[in-house]
Amino acid sequence: MRSFLRSAAPIAASLLLAAAAQAQIGSVIGTFSTPSGLIPAGLGADINGNLIMTGTGANRAIVFLDSTGVMLSSWVPANSATPTGVTTDGTDIYVADQSPSTGPNIDVYSRTGTYLRSFPVVTFCEGVVYSAVNAHLYVTQINTGTVTEYDTLGNLIGNYTMAGGTSYGGISHDPVSNTFWLMDRSSDLLRQCDPTFTELQNFGGPVANSFGIGRGCAIIGSALYVVSVSSRAVIMFDTTGNAAAARAYGAGCPREPVVYEIYAANTMDVSNRSFRFTPNGLGGWSVTNCTTNCWESNLGANLALGDDVVSPNKALGFSFPLLGSPNGSSSAIDVSSNGFIYLRTGVSVDHQCCDGDLTKFLANPERISILWMDLDPSVGGTVNFNALPGKAVVTYNNVKEYGQNNPNSCQIQLFPNGEFLLTYLTVSNLAHIVLAGYSPGNFSLDPGPTDLSVAVPFSTGYGGTRLQLSSNRPLLNTSLTFRVTRIPANALLGAVIMGLAQTNTPLDVIGMQGCSLLCSGDLANAGLALPAGTFTIGIPNDVGLLGGILYNQGVIAAAGVNSLGVATSNGLELRIGN
Repeated sequence: MRSFLRSAAPIAASLLLAAAAQAQIGSVIGTFSTPSGLIPAGLGADINGNLIMTGTGANRAIVFLDSTGVMLSSWVPANSATPTGVTTDGTDIYVADQSPSTGPNIDVYSRTGTYLRSFPVVTFCEGVVYSAVNAHLYVTQINTGTVTEYDTLGNLIGNYTMAGGTSYGGISHDPVSNTFWLMDRSSDLLRQCDPTFTELQNFGGPVANSFGIGRGCAIIGSALYVVSVSSRAVIMFDTTGNAAAARAYGAGCPREPVVYEIYAANTMDVSNRSFRFTPNGLGGWSVTNCTTNCWESNLGANLALGDDVVSPNKALGFSFPLLGSPNGSSSAIDVSSNGFIYLRTGVSVDHQCCDGDLTKFLANPERISILWMDLDPSVGGTVNFNALPGKAVVTYNNVKEYGQNNPNSCQIQLFPNGEFLLTYLTVSNLAHIVLAGYSPGNFSLDPGPTDLSVAVPFSTGYGGTRLQLSSNRPLLNTSLTFRVTRIPANALLGAVIMGLAQTNTPLDVIGMQGCSLLCSGDLANAGLALPAGTFTIGIPNDVGLLGGILYNQGVIAAAGVNSLGVATSNGLELRIGN
């Protein structure tokens, strides 16, 4: 392993050129998750190369992000009932409000959120963008192929009918080429148009690249950012074929102690089964079948929950360890009527109807889910809680799925040693997606699902917190900074290993259980500064480097992370661009 962590050496331009490969217009050059708890809708860009995002629903907000997804600030648009598109002229913020009581509007705010004015626009307004070329606003309609032009006071300038699409969402403007990009939700195409909205080119959008349907979009340089609501992600597309790219792939080790299964509608197969989750002493779980004393008949108090309700602050009577969480332990829980418990009280009041959501499961506070879907105790059944000596019990007793007539009975038991039981009597999901399992939350990484009914008994082995490797996109004549995060406090040294090829070589045989080498490592390694976990190199202003590709992975030496004492990060593919 010493070779993994040898000293850094300069990266020669000739090595980068050896991997040169031209990218294609429309290729995905990066992604990042949207802020936790936000249902994203619109996306815009400011003159500083930062993003502006709208959030709808109960958590509506205007959120300012840098181009890598780091949140800079946010505020609530108090006069916007359903904020969709968002843009700025450099001073004011313009928000498309789809359903206020006064009809569809563009609401205008100061940069810090002070409401200034509104003016009416087309029905079902979705996207809005400011063009610095003529100081006008362009608004899309979600149910037509129409773009409407206004001045910033709300005076109608004209209408443009787009051929080929019927449901335009986001719209963005590239001031350099004076062209527009539109997210066509009806065809999953990203369309580039001239100022008369005559199409110039198009390419496949988020759905074609295994993300959900796209909504808002914004262009920064040659990168087109598109937000997907269902995947809670922003996807970056190359619009020129020369855009720099930083794409994560694979996963590091040790893995977080996340265990879950997702059931599509009408596929649950765990009735009359019980699963015991026991900390294995290595930071992970040992999961076995429970065969005796798996159901507690003393259900305790009926929490009298209605539909879509969270019952807060249920004292356990002991401190329950939160495996894999930075928060240590908890002595109280919150109970959702929708089939899960938050393991810390007061951290969320979101009942999280209506389907089990993997993104929220990983990103939100610590939880145990047993039947996370849309349950409705208001039409029958009860949700009960009982704090007994040596254990606490949450029971969903004959609770029906919303809109269905199927009673469900299941139970979570918590124990002071960190062990818990998921016990099912009769359960079914006729119309909803169910998620069941444990997550320490706090933006845990996804280890992939486990088929509980088949896999038990099993152990997740060493658990902990996987390293994460990221960087800015590698642009000519700029600095490229690698950053490794989630570094253990006892780290001794670290490096970024670099190569010309992507690999996937298991490292269990040398004591790095669950780890894989994700790049060829045939270039010089870069020593990381600890504890910051960073390393910076300069990229020359040499057009011959365009399209050069590097594969990278972070490694950290820290006792206890596995038998060898070396943890790894995800892989990172970098493509040099302009």
